[in-house]
This record gives sequence, structure tokens and C-alpha cells, in this order.
Amino acid sequence: MKKHTKTFHLAGDPEDIWNAFFPNPENPDRYYWPNTQLLPPPTGSNASFVMTLPRRGDLENMTQEVFIEYAQPFSEFRFSTRSLPGCSDPNQIVEVKITPNERKCQVEYTRQLIDVPIGKRLFLYLSNDFRDTVHSMKRRFSGRRDGSLQGRQMLRG
Repeated sequence: MKKHTKTFHLAGDPEDIWNAFFPNPENPDRYYWPNTQLLPPPTGSNASFVMTLPRRGDLENMTQEVFIEYAQPFSEFRFSTRSLPGCSDPNQIVEVKITPNERKCQVEYTRQLIDVPIGKRLFLYLSNDFRDTVHSMKRRFSGRRDGSLQGRQMLRG
């Protein structure tokens, strides 16, 4: 699927924004998705770590290997993911750039889903998945109620 990019502004410093959007095994509790687990990679894997995003009720948790491709703290990063067996979430590439501007920061969020079956593509398109993800990230960082589809899947933190 093609890359999608959204640029938005958040009140806060680059370090806080970085910690909310960069999955860091040293600070998993600061990641925007509540109760995220960042675990060592499986034996023989060249992944940086495994990330599990728990979901409510009978929804399947997202469990993927994460490969950090580059990370310039508090400025920009890029990582890719590969789903582990039993996880139906698509593989993805995520890039974030954080640029301070006076009291706010400009955030450029880019995501590309990889190898998505046609039926899943249609579902993601019809549910405005990318826009929903950005909405959820912005609302959670700002401490506001997250009424997105993604937000309703998250465990209560």
C-alpha cells in the first residue's frame, strides 16, 4: 500500500512527544498505547524487540517484531514491523519527524502498510484506518478522550 503522511502540531517538548510515539523498551509505560509490552526478540531473530499491543475483550492483540532502522532521539525515527504467527495485523513501516516550533512541535507521521491482502485493504480504507490512528495518537498525547476506533480497542490504562 502507498505511504500516508500527516503533519500536525502538539503542545509539548520534543522529548515528551518522542517518548509517546517511539516504542522504547526502556520506557514502555510512556508509549501512547496503554499496557504496551516490549519484549526481547525470539532466538535467531535480528529484530530489535517484540511489541505487543493489548486489545480489549475478544479482540486479537497485535504482536510484531520491531526493527529500528534509525533513531535520532527527540528528532526522528523509522522502524518496520513483521507480524508474528497468529497476528493478523499488517506489517508496516513507520517514520516520525519532530520539529520544535516555539511552544509547539510539528510532528510528521508517515506509515506504510506492507503486503496487505485485498479484503483487508478495503476494510482499512473504509474505516479510514490511517486517519483514525493519527486521531488516536493526538488525543492520547493531549490527554483528551480518545473516541477513535483504535482508542476503543485499547485497554483502559
